[in-house]
Order: sequence, then C-alpha cells, then structure tokens
Amino acid sequence: MIVAALLLALVAPGSAPRPAPGPTIAAVLRLSPADAGTLVLLGQDHRRIETVVSPPPQGLQPPGMSELELVEHATFETQGCVRKRWTAVFARSPERAGEAATLFSVRGGTEVTMAESGACPDGQYVRVNPGIEPARAFDALAQLGHIQSGRGQSGRGKVRFSCSDSTSSRLCANAGTTQHRLAGLSPWAVSFIGETVVFWLGTPGQVVTEVRFDTGTPDRVFVDRRIPAPA
Repeated sequence: MIVAALLLALVAPGSAPRPAPGPTIAAVLRLSPADAGTLVLLGQDHRRIETVVSPPPQGLQPPGMSELELVEHATFETQGCVRKRWTAVFARSPERAGEAATLFSVRGGTEVTMAESGACPDGQYVRVNPGIEPARAFDALAQLGHIQSGRGQSGRGKVRFSCSDSTSSRLCANAGTTQHRLAGLSPWAVSFIGETVVFWLGTPGQVVTEVRFDTGTPDRVFVDRRIPAPA
C-alpha cells in the first residue's frame, strides 16, 4: 500500500508542465528492500532487490547530493553468480535547502562471483565494466585464481611477475612475496582493454593493487600498487 501510494504520487493526471518530483531518500529508506526497488527502479528491467545500503563516501560529494545502492538477488549461471547493483542518486538544489533530496538518476552495473553450485553467496562480488559479458569475466576470474595460487594457467608452469610499488608495502620484494600478497587480496573490479585483463584488488577507495595480463599469455603478469589520486 505504501509503494502504491508513492507511485501514484509520482504520476500527475493530465499534462503537467513538469514531471512530478521523485521519491525522497527518506521515503525510500522507510520501505523494505523489495518495495524500495519497485519504487526507485520504476521502468527498469530488474530482479528483486535484496538489500539497500548507503555506499561509503568516495571523495567529496557535491553539495546536496547523496546515494543509495540497491543490490539485486543473484542468480547462478554456468560458472558462478550474477547480479546487478543499482546506484540511485538523490539531489537537492542549493536554492531549496529546506527541502528533502529527491531521486535524480539511477544507473546499474553488473557484478559476478565464482561459485561451484546453485547457491549464490552474499559476500563480495566483482564489478564488471559495462559492455563485458559475464562469461568473459568468469574466465578472467579463473585465470586470476591461477595467478594467485602461483601455479600459472591451469597449473602449468610458473607465473612471471613484473611489479611496481609506489607505497612502502614491499609488495615487489621478490616474486614469492608478490604472489603471496596477491593471494590474500580479493578482486573488486575487472575491465578489459582489448585482450588485456585489468583487475583491481583490495578495498575500493584505499590503496590500489592493479593486476594486468593478456588472455593469450596469462602467466606473464604486471602488478602495480599505488595510492589513488584524490577524488
């Protein structure tokens, strides 16, 4: 009933001179995750929303703007689990400081994680850059697993590292140290530049550990650790 009332409030009868304001962030937070998804993602193709979270701040937010993340129920595919994470941006114009922030925009991104059965975990998933099919991301994750184990692709041969580190972590002290440190980090994003796979490991917003390799030669790995530039 609450969602229905809010949805009706967004649709003004007749020809209005401007669209009705979107839901406020406070109204969304009062709803269950599933109902929040129905309201915020109106008109979007989405699965049931399981959680709604406030993301940790990434740099300085513009005045009057805030975000919520709506995380879908994950589904199992051949190699693992896939879900979407929607980011809803709420904004309040400076001249309306006394008013609540209302929904301004919504964008969605795909996330994946490896899984061996139909049960999808609730833990950390890997963000997949737009335009990348989940199957390609799963293949890259399998290759990363071989790198982190030190066994190389499919357990054949050893991984050869080229390493740079602008922090004082001694990540690049030797190949054994590099491999051991990488094994203790989880990937949080993956991208492709042509046939080059790029992973970011660790925690978003903190020290960046970047791992690059070509799909044709995945045992030749480039590692770069650096402090991210201020947002």
